[in-house]
Amino acid sequence: DLEAKQKLLSDFESQAGIVATDERLDVEQSRLAELSTQLVAIQGMRQDSESREHQGDSDQDSIPEVLQNPVIISLKAELSGVEAKQDDIATRLGTNHPEYLSSQAQVNSVRARIAQERVRIINSLGNTTRVNWRRERDLTAAVEAQKQRIIELKHLHDKAQVLQNDVVTAQRNLDAVTQRLAQSTLEGQTQQTNLAVLTRAIEP
Repeated sequence: DLEAKQKLLSDFESQAGIVATDERLDVEQSRLAELSTQLVAIQGMRQDSESREHQGDSDQDSIPEVLQNPVIISLKAELSGVEAKQDDIATRLGTNHPEYLSSQAQVNSVRARIAQERVRIINSLGNTTRVNWRRERDLTAAVEAQKQRIIELKHLHDKAQVLQNDVVTAQRNLDAVTQRLAQSTLEGQTQQTNLAVLTRAIEP
């Protein structure tokens, strides 16, 4: 009976790829914790980029990516220069002078380039939000799959523990039978009795 139960346990552990002292469960739980941490982080990043994207729909100049963009900073400085030049020409020559009209074209060109750069930044925020959405979806699926893997692994460990308990019980039964066999064998070999000859009988 012990040999049969040991074989059942061994076959199950071999088939399931686990042993009684297996550390896979701890590893899988650590992996789940790591995935959960990554999911929380990407959710925060997605919410942040989504918030900045919505903010860009109403007030583009208040977005940090626009305020701190070196291209826009450079273009704004250039715009200030051409606008100052335009004001000077308007004061000296009037708004109908060809030089004024030329400077007006320069101002419009710089403003258009600033607007294009703003649109590019807003679009990049939208792309970032979409990427974060995909990453969040993938991580959510990975977390759920990891949870299922841990549940299955726990089930396998529980089943292995039941088989292990059967082996322990069979071992105890074998030990008890072996002890009783040894005791019976010893009692069968003893020659001592509680009888003694008091007087030998004499035939009449």
